[in-house]
Amino acid sequence: SSSAYGDQPELPLHPDMPANPLNPYALQKYVGEKFCEQFFRFYGLETVSLRYFNVYGPRMATEGSYVTVISIFKRQKLAGQPLTIAGDGEQSRDFTHISDVVRANMLAMESPNVGHGEVLNVGAGEQHTVNEIADAFGGERQYIPARKGEARHTRADNTLTRQLIDWQPRVAFVDGLNRLTEVSEHEPTA
Repeated sequence: SSSAYGDQPELPLHPDMPANPLNPYALQKYVGEKFCEQFFRFYGLETVSLRYFNVYGPRMATEGSYVTVISIFKRQKLAGQPLTIAGDGEQSRDFTHISDVVRANMLAMESPNVGHGEVLNVGAGEQHTVNEIADAFGGERQYIPARKGEARHTRADNTLTRQLIDWQPRVAFVDGLNRLTEVSEHEPTA
């Protein structure tokens, strides 16, 4: 998870930066990467860790502590509720469409260039603010206090991912988001 980076003094985020997990979720993801690295080093088990940057798309999770703001806004819009924005809404994230994430997993599994405990970013290399996403959904907004333990901004440097597994995102954020904001009145709210 890109959450392993935490807050960093510079962007884009690249795998050789020191991890700075800001919450238990992020720490657990980082520890998983370290286990993968160790299992390769000590047992020769081929591993590669993919750090996903805010995955969105069809059938994304709608409940839980770490769902994307897109999922939250979609659920709220379907329920006729105001869009809740934590903080000022100017925090930004790098979003990656699920089809690009699936393709990255397939390429990593098949690539002869990885398997030595590498960490690769799976992110578009862009930033979009929460307010920008709220604009796309439209409707009333309600600002609430900022959440603890979250990075202010994320943006992936996917150079190593492109080099090692020949991956780059194909779904433009505006296209992927437009598909999700076309809320059907027949779509279930749960």
